[in-house]
Amino acid sequence: MGDFNSVLHVEDRIGGNQVTHTEIVDFEDCLDACGLVKMPSNGCNYTWTDKQDDRIFSKIDWVFVNGDWLDGMPDCRANVCQKQPTKRKQVFKYGNVWGKHPEFQRIVEAGWNIEIVEYKMFQVARKLKLLKKQLKLLHKQHFNNIVKEAHDDRAAMLECQIRLQQDPTNVIVQQEEKVRRLKYKESAKMAEMFLLQRIKATWIKLGDDNTKYFFSIIKQRKLVHSICQIRDELNQIQTEPEVIEKVFVRYYKQLLGETGGIRRKAHPGFFEQGPRLSIEEQCGPLKTFTEREIRDAMFGININKSP
Repeated sequence: MGDFNSVLHVEDRIGGNQVTHTEIVDFEDCLDACGLVKMPSNGCNYTWTDKQDDRIFSKIDWVFVNGDWLDGMPDCRANVCQKQPTKRKQVFKYGNVWGKHPEFQRIVEAGWNIEIVEYKMFQVARKLKLLKKQLKLLHKQHFNNIVKEAHDDRAAMLECQIRLQQDPTNVIVQQEEKVRRLKYKESAKMAEMFLLQRIKATWIKLGDDNTKYFFSIIKQRKLVHSICQIRDELNQIQTEPEVIEKVFVRYYKQLLGETGGIRRKAHPGFFEQGPRLSIEEQCGPLKTFTEREIRDAMFGININKSP
């Protein structure tokens, strides 16, 4: 009993490609070799659908029994129920903005200092599970509407700035504008950090699952950075790609120079009198790096960038 991901008869699929004999012959031979037959069933005939506009229905879930089963329980039937929509379990993801909250360090320390008498791996898993509840509560209390709060703080700051323009010498309004401006600066920073993390997650998902979307973004970036026109040395605007390329080549040839003839060797005195690297500085790049340096380099990467 289970999902065999294979049809058994031609009529077990509606829509899509037609069932061929080569598609079902191995399945039939396997059942014959094992002495199994399909158990009579009630309910839905088709157990899978692709849920697209042009639906494909297939029967790929089966219950098979042998002769002894049929002799002992001849009246048994398999009841195939209608598939119910399942609610996906929400995956827990660490929020980068949580680390900016003043209570974050205390929450993590308190969760990690809980005494759990078990083997080490169970202790780690249990502490992480308990800590996850506290971090979810922290997010719900302080970061659930972080983007909306940034918009509200901006509107309040702009409203206060308008009143300050109408009465510039009012000290109370000046202080209020300063408070609202600092509050908006902080909330905008938090909202930006939150959105950057969410955009990065979307980019990773679509970049892996949707190649067409990925390359369309690459093309869009190329168009943004492409040069459609340029002014040459004669102060004329050029729009043809080939001409633009030649303008660049001529400019850098003039800037860097072309291949010359025989050059004179530099006088050794110039090098001896100028600044030079010591033996220790020369050997510095050849030193082996430590695990501490690797850790510092990895943890020094911006949280919104991939390693």
